[in-house]
Amino acid sequence: MEILEQSPSAKGPADMFAGDVWFDVIYRGEEPSRARANMVRFAPGARTAWHSHGLGQTLYIVEGIAVIQSRGGQILEAHPGDVIYTPPGEAHWHGAAPDHFMTHLALWENPGPDAGPEGTWFEHVADGEYNGPRRSTRRWSSRYAVGRRSPRTASPCRNRRQPLGARPPQRHMAMRPALAFGPTGDGDLITFLTGRRRADRCLELRTP
Repeated sequence: MEILEQSPSAKGPADMFAGDVWFDVIYRGEEPSRARANMVRFAPGARTAWHSHGLGQTLYIVEGIAVIQSRGGQILEAHPGDVIYTPPGEAHWHGAAPDHFMTHLALWENPGPDAGPEGTWFEHVADGEYNGPRRSTRRWSSRYAVGRRSPRTASPCRNRRQPLGARPPQRHMAMRPALAFGPTGDGDLITFLTGRRRADRCLELRTP
C-alpha cells in the first residue's frame, strides 16, 4: 500500500477552458496502468472547450449543476450523483450552469503510445451554444417513476411484466445518466437505463 503525493491545484489553461476552472490530479497511472482521475471545479458559467477522448470519458457529478453536450446533441443538465459517459472520439463539452458552481470527478484512460491521442481539443464553446435549451436529469427521473408509462410505449405495462427478480438486459447509452433517483413516493431506486417490475406495478424506462 502506498500513499500517493498529491500535486497542488492547477488552473485550467485558457486554450482548453473558458472561465475559472481549477483541477486536482487524483490519479495519473504509470505503465501498465493508464487510468486518469481528476477532480475539476468550475465557477458559474465556466466550461471546457469542445474536445474528445481516445477511450471515452466518465464524469461523476459531485456538487452543483453541470451542463454537458455532445456535438449535435441536446444540452444535458446533470446533478450530484449523476454519472455521464461519453464514448471514444465523441466531441463534447462540460461545465457549470450560469448560476451555480460545479465539481465533477473526471475518469478516462490513456490509449498508450501507439494507439492515438489521449484527448483532442477543438474550438471554444460559443455563448449561443452554452446558453441553448437544457434537459434536466431530474425531470427525466421523476417523469419515468414507478407506475408511469413511457410516452413511446404503446402496449400496457401489464402485458410485458417480468417475474420478480428477473434482470432485464442493460442498455448502453452515450451522454445519459447511468443512475438517477426519482420522487417515487416509496423510496424505489430509479435505474435509468433498465426497468424492472415491483409487485403489481411496472417500471418502464425509455429514452425520452
